[in-house]
Amino acid sequence: MALQFQSASSAPAVPAPRALRQRDDLRRTPRGVRWDGLYWAGSAVFALVLAAVTTLPAHRVWGVCAAVGYAGAAVLAGRSPYAWGRASALAAVAGSVLLPLAVLMVLGTAQPEVGVVEHSGNLLLATGSPYAPHPSLVDDFNPYLPGMALLGLPHALLGDTPLTDARLWFAAVFLGALAVAARSGGGWVRGGSAGLAKAGLLSAARRGRGGVAVARGGWEVLAESALLSAARRGGWGVAVARSGPAVLAEPSLPAAHRSRGALAVARTRPTAPANPALLLAGCPAVALALAVGGVDLPVIGLMCLGLALAGRRGGAVGAGAAMGAAAALKWTAWPLLPVTLVLLAVTAGRRAAVRAAVTALAVAAAGVVPFALVDPHAFVEHVVLFPLGAAGAGSPATSPLPGHLLATHVPGGRAIAVAALAATAVGMAVWLLARPPRTVVAAADRVALGLALAMCLMPATRFGYLVYPLVLAVWVRRDRLAPAAGRAPSRTEGDTGHAA
Repeated sequence: MALQFQSASSAPAVPAPRALRQRDDLRRTPRGVRWDGLYWAGSAVFALVLAAVTTLPAHRVWGVCAAVGYAGAAVLAGRSPYAWGRASALAAVAGSVLLPLAVLMVLGTAQPEVGVVEHSGNLLLATGSPYAPHPSLVDDFNPYLPGMALLGLPHALLGDTPLTDARLWFAAVFLGALAVAARSGGGWVRGGSAGLAKAGLLSAARRGRGGVAVARGGWEVLAESALLSAARRGGWGVAVARSGPAVLAEPSLPAAHRSRGALAVARTRPTAPANPALLLAGCPAVALALAVGGVDLPVIGLMCLGLALAGRRGGAVGAGAAMGAAAALKWTAWPLLPVTLVLLAVTAGRRAAVRAAVTALAVAAAGVVPFALVDPHAFVEHVVLFPLGAAGAGSPATSPLPGHLLATHVPGGRAIAVAALAATAVGMAVWLLARPPRTVVAAADRVALGLALAMCLMPATRFGYLVYPLVLAVWVRRDRLAPAAGRAPSRTEGDTGHAA
């Protein structure tokens, strides 16, 4: 182990790690150009407008509660010395997620999808199929794949209690999958963060009160990650990099800035900026779905997990399992499979892509085929015909997006919308093969763009479906969008930090 003891005066100037530079720049940002207060104020206005114009009781309750939370967040943001501070984010989440969720559960109000999933759980337990054999009303139809009914089983088994509310299980799967994805995506991509070693690895936090850098061989940004993790927790942090090329054990290795001679210890301050996951939960589109029962959230969470595992060495089987689980819940997860498999083929080799494909198809088949075979006619009617508007019942998905407007106001508009949808799918497939994604960020962008176009062109669609591209595009950039959270660049980025 190479130990270096240098005083603060003798240490050469070395650029601080990128995440620390961004954090310091963020803290020095003039109040006049900060966007967090405007963002929370705009969210409050959106919530009030939604409460005023919606015809859905659950959305009206959410709008009133969320407006209060977002207004409080805007006030706290204006008083905070930090941009995107933790206090304002907590106020936003409390007002837009926790408060409306509690009120809605007391009132027994939720989106219709919650009742559909709970009813499908009852049917699955009673008949072996989550689909009603002779649906007549719109609420009798279950357009989700059989795996979604598993989230209704707690209600079917334990009855109508607060803990069996399906929306809690939607949120649990969503947040749990994102938590695992955050841990899985915290490593380095092949060819990833080597540039940080050149920028002066193992530099301690500029605002730290002391420390002496210690390297044991060293490997890229492990030391920076340890320092930043310590900074988030506050107190005294130890940064030691182990096992790797002896890049750090050079005579030029600097001591931590403002060193007082302590060994391998950097004095840090607890960071006030919010965790990226907290900011994402406070986003109006996500908060609304969490509170009223967005059935798409567990699908999105598993999709993010699949992408994160695909960017991890040896994660092909795990990525396939996550993708298969998402694909067993809803059709909207299926576009993820070809994009992620191409990513794996390019970055990890064809064998890894084949392992992921076999695992994904096996998991999806296990979650779909046995239940579909119980009543194949009902499966086709609910899952295929109803979403296409061919089941004799109108779909409640009637948001005025281009596909729906074409289908309802233009002669032959449904055929035009379907043709445009098919052309878009072909174009995305050609682009995927011609220029395959080479990073998780690039793959997530492909999926997000494809889903955004599809959801705009589908004859039966909702504005709420746009939460898919929103979360996919934002989640993989969480380290860049919230640099003050103190995370090192993740495997989702290439050498330059930009999508390939």
